[in-house]
Amino acid sequence: MHESLSMRRARKSLMQRFHSGFSFGKECIAITDVLRFLLVKNPIPTLTKLPAVRTVQSHWIRPARSNTHHSYGRASWFQRTDSKMKFCVESERQHGYLAPYSLTAYADDRTGLLPAEVFPILNVAPGAKLTMMELACDFSPLSSVTRDFVLRHGVFGKSWRDLSMENPAGDWWGAKRGAKRSKSYFKDEICGHRVELRMRSRFLNRYGIYGVYDFGRFVRILPRRHIFFAVLSDELLTERLRGSGFSTEQTLGILRKVNGLTGDLSATLSYLRRQVKLTNVQRLLTPLPENRLVLEALRSWAEMWPAAPARLGEKK
Repeated sequence: MHESLSMRRARKSLMQRFHSGFSFGKECIAITDVLRFLLVKNPIPTLTKLPAVRTVQSHWIRPARSNTHHSYGRASWFQRTDSKMKFCVESERQHGYLAPYSLTAYADDRTGLLPAEVFPILNVAPGAKLTMMELACDFSPLSSVTRDFVLRHGVFGKSWRDLSMENPAGDWWGAKRGAKRSKSYFKDEICGHRVELRMRSRFLNRYGIYGVYDFGRFVRILPRRHIFFAVLSDELLTERLRGSGFSTEQTLGILRKVNGLTGDLSATLSYLRRQVKLTNVQRLLTPLPENRLVLEALRSWAEMWPAAPARLGEKK
């Protein structure tokens, strides 16, 4: 069946709105959204001299009354002149165990953080230690991935869905201050659905991600292990239950309970682990084609980041 002219125009319009046309035509792209580094030396004097960077403001941080873990007293903001990418240097540490300086880079929504924006900063901030990053897989409105899809089919490693608070804006998996926290929500600025992974140093160090030169490792670390779309196989589940000694009546009761949880795969797997006491429940899952979109997006993203510093005289 051929698309009508109006349908083709509508598809093209959605493609152009998705990330404002960046990576036009792709159903999914991966971007670096936030990077945070700890520093020993003050980088501000050299940062002010970087080309295509302007100083925005420097101000004292007023801690909120509810914030008992206030870390730094002063924030100095900078912004690229050729994009909306910005970064902040925090200083005047409030506790002796903190690093003297913290630098956090925030992406331009259209492109994500690009190596050409990050490396000039790192070049004048020797010894920068990566402590947190947010990596996002953004899905075009032309894809099948929506908030409901992620809720029905998303698995984020061993993270359980966070039900501590209801929020109409999205869904979360993992503890707020955990090593890894995943978020699913529609982002108006990109006109697409975002699945975001916030990874702290405990997670990064576990997999040997110590800096930007290690980003290529995410291609084999994240797919299936930490971001996976699947459906629970009734046939495999029934076979497992019968093999585990459940009676026909018990099996039917479990299947009815699982059927009532079909809108939330995380809740279904949690029920099978906690109450039914099944192990290795992810073996009961059948992968969905959307996993290929994630893998291809991560591969394209990783190709932007070099695996080692360029040698003198080598082409970049």
